[in-house]
Amino acid sequence: MKIAVLDASTLGKDLNIAPLSVAGDVTAYDTTAPEQVKERTRGVDVVVINKVKLNGETLGEDPTVRLICIAATGYDNIDLNYCRAHGIGVANAAG
Repeated sequence: MKIAVLDASTLGKDLNIAPLSVAGDVTAYDTTAPEQVKERTRGVDVVVINKVKLNGETLGEDPTVRLICIAATGYDNIDLNYCRAHGIGVANAAG
């Protein structure tokens, strides 16, 4: 499984993402601009974000992403209708 963390620098310096490697091959980017999302999510199964916006424009017409994990409590940066239509699961931080 391929996992991409798109905005690791926004997660805090004390957060260790190394345990994600148990689930798959992890690539972490400090930041990701909107025009970089398609390239960085191509061939990726799971995307971990905090502030990056994900929608049809940024993910593309034929996304390989199957799960978006948001390291925050809200969903306002995710197009949930797009995700439902493309079979992409979305989970955020509890509480």
